[in-house]
Amino acid sequence: MVQLHQKMWSMSFIFVLVSNALVFMIFEMLMPTLPLYVTALGGGASQVGLVTGIFMLSAIIVRPFAGFLVTKFEKKQLLITGILLMALSTGAYYFANHFVTLLVIRLFHGAGFGLATTYFATLAAEVIPKERRGEGIGYFGVGETVAISVGPMIGIMAKELYGFQGLFFGGMAVLFLAVLMAVFIQRVPKEKKLDQQMIVKVKLLEKRVLFPSLLIFLIGIAAGGVMSYFTLYAIEKRILHM
Repeated sequence: MVQLHQKMWSMSFIFVLVSNALVFMIFEMLMPTLPLYVTALGGGASQVGLVTGIFMLSAIIVRPFAGFLVTKFEKKQLLITGILLMALSTGAYYFANHFVTLLVIRLFHGAGFGLATTYFATLAAEVIPKERRGEGIGYFGVGETVAISVGPMIGIMAKELYGFQGLFFGGMAVLFLAVLMAVFIQRVPKEKKLDQQMIVKVKLLEKRVLFPSLLIFLIGIAAGGVMSYFTLYAIEKRILHM
């Protein structure tokens, strides 16, 4: 009976949910529009693939070190750092006048995304009451899914209405809002501190999650490929004017 009275919708949980949704919305806004920016800089299909791929590579590389960073800094600080990196990188895209510069910015953007998404999930689990964690994580995932669904549409509309300047600076402003929300997240104090030796260990390969990871990897290849190129495909087929 006790768990029914546990408050799940605290301000901290709402801030985590909405801030995470905003981060994913801006990420998805750039998926169909950034390839247009690459072509505007004179790049081709291979450059579009490289810009997309280097982002995810950077995000993946930073994740194994997330556990080690927690031993040196607070999760909330690392989360804010990750979102700030994303915000500054999003605005910096507008000043990239060369493909190499764009790749460097993309590396920092990917690192920020890797940090932010890692600590969003762990902080969400912390602020949700233990007895309602399954329900809370479900709502957390729904918020992320909704943001992913509307992100590409908003990105294309923003680019059409305000151009690349409005798209990038608007995205940066939204991410600064996500940073502000992250600042007000109140962490639940731990009763017992984990053994430092256990935290420092970095395991790069976990056999138990290999199969689910492979499935996500295959789905990501298909989804990422379609999302990255469908605007260019639409222009080629003259389905819409951009």
